[in-house]
Amino acid sequence: MPQVSIINGGHAYEQMFLHYGWDVVREFERDSDLVQFTGGEDVSPVFYAEPPHKRTHSSLERDFAEIKVFSFALANGIPMAGICRGGQFLNVMCGGRMWQDVDGHIGPHRVVWEQRGNFPVLASSTHHQMMRMHPDKGRLVLWAHKSPEWHGATYKEDGWHHAQAADVDVEGLYYKEQKALCFQPHPEYMGFPALTALYFDMIEHYLGLASNG
Repeated sequence: MPQVSIINGGHAYEQMFLHYGWDVVREFERDSDLVQFTGGEDVSPVFYAEPPHKRTHSSLERDFAEIKVFSFALANGIPMAGICRGGQFLNVMCGGRMWQDVDGHIGPHRVVWEQRGNFPVLASSTHHQMMRMHPDKGRLVLWAHKSPEWHGATYKEDGWHHAQAADVDVEGLYYKEQKALCFQPHPEYMGFPALTALYFDMIEHYLGLASNG
């Protein structure tokens, strides 16, 4: 069965992977088939050259610890996936940036995978930041219709600026060179079985790792 190293995870992540037939390793092991990054604090804006927004809360200790794992996985060709903060972390590590504060992203909504555009899936949402894909390296693979009202806060030389609403909200990115899947929703939450199935479909489709469950 495939083996996953869950970084800073918990019971919900473990049970999700066990249900799909994976062997779960709580700490990083170098022979794992997949490294799974998880939710938590915001990624420090220092890693994408912006000062922190007043609502940005980061843990440099966690960032640096996970950068070591990312660097080893990248150097050794180990596929990586990230959920919520984990997806944001991978996006930043692959050259992307973040909208540091957005409105209207708490609560259920429907997401669309590019491979199944006519089958929206109900997803969970608990984040206040949104991924900004690297324009040359990344690929938008999962999105939601834009929220009725949202703004993204980003820094420019003359201070903080708020963006106009985009056509879609970024929910998932794929970085082929780094073998990294960035997934904003929470498939580990109970009550969203279609979302969990979608997550493992995407892991197989983009990272080539099939589940046994």
